[in-house]
Amino acid sequence: MPAGSAELPGRAVTRLAAACGKWLSPESSLKIEAEVGMNKWKRRDGALVAIATLFLARGSSADNFAGVYFDAKAGQLVVTMRYRGTNPDHVFTLKWGQCTPGGDGKLPEVSAEVLDDQWQDHSQRDFKKTTRFDLSGIPCRPAKVTLRTAPRFLYSVVIPG
Repeated sequence: MPAGSAELPGRAVTRLAAACGKWLSPESSLKIEAEVGMNKWKRRDGALVAIATLFLARGSSADNFAGVYFDAKAGQLVVTMRYRGTNPDHVFTLKWGQCTPGGDGKLPEVSAEVLDDQWQDHSQRDFKKTTRFDLSGIPCRPAKVTLRTAPRFLYSVVIPG
C-alpha cells in the first residue's frame, strides 16, 4: 500500500452508511459504500468525497417548486411544492422579507422564504402539496414577489395592487 493511504475496514464503511442513513436514500448510502469501499484512498481525500456525496444527496431531496401563481379572484398566492418525506402532512408557511423600491418605474420587490415545518423529515417518498397563502401579510403591493426555499430554489411572480 502506498505511503499516506489507508484501507477502511468493512466495519467503518458499514458505520458510515448507518450514520448517514437518516439523511440519505438507500441508493446514496450504497454510493458512499462503493466509493469509500475502494480502499486505497488517502484518508483526507476519502473523507472529502464521502462528505461531498453526503451533501449532494441531501440537497437533491430538498423542497422545490412545482408551480406558483396568483389567484386574482381569491387574492391568494397558490404554491405547489414537491418534497420528500415520510408523510404528506408537511405545512408550508411564508416568512416575508423587507419591501425594496424597484427604481426607474419598476415594481417594488419583496422576497418570502418558504418554510417547511418538517424540514428534518426523513426523505423516503415523493410528495406534492398545494398551499394557498393569504396576501394580507405582504408588505407592499403591487410587487414582484420572489419565493425562496433551500438550498437555492427561486420562483418569482407579480402580485397586482
